[in-house]
Amino acid sequence: MKLIKRIILFTLVIIGTFSFTGLEIKDKNLDLKDLDVIALLSKQQLECRPSSKFMYYVDTEILKKSRGYSLIKANVYIYERATGKYSLLATENIFSPFQKDAILNYELAESNCNTKQLENGDKVIGNKENSKYCFNELIAYKTVYNSYITSRNKLLEK
Repeated sequence: MKLIKRIILFTLVIIGTFSFTGLEIKDKNLDLKDLDVIALLSKQQLECRPSSKFMYYVDTEILKKSRGYSLIKANVYIYERATGKYSLLATENIFSPFQKDAILNYELAESNCNTKQLENGDKVIGNKENSKYCFNELIAYKTVYNSYITSRNKLLEK
């Protein structure tokens, strides 16, 4: 009986010790000064096996939902897998009509990036916030475009 109590006590001590230890990263912002994101995306697009150091993802939210269209805010992030740090690369407002060839009236926002129509019919209409990269530069790469489409479809299905 004493042996069983000792084993139980020993396992509780071990579990208690390891349950309160963990890796904590204080700074979650990735430093973009030394990174050339466009070069990384180009390299990743040309490789047959993509690099696993960085991941790109797009987070979307609905700003306005109206009859015939949705106004979406898209944020493009870069995520470093080894450290768990991430950083915002670009943010843009996107006009997403429900039918691809719909003619709807929308206003363009003042932006330092050009407007563009995407393959799926969505229109980049600009954003007043300045980012290091333009959304149009990043969406040209397959990795970012596929992430945008996935995030947009999940958002509009709700």
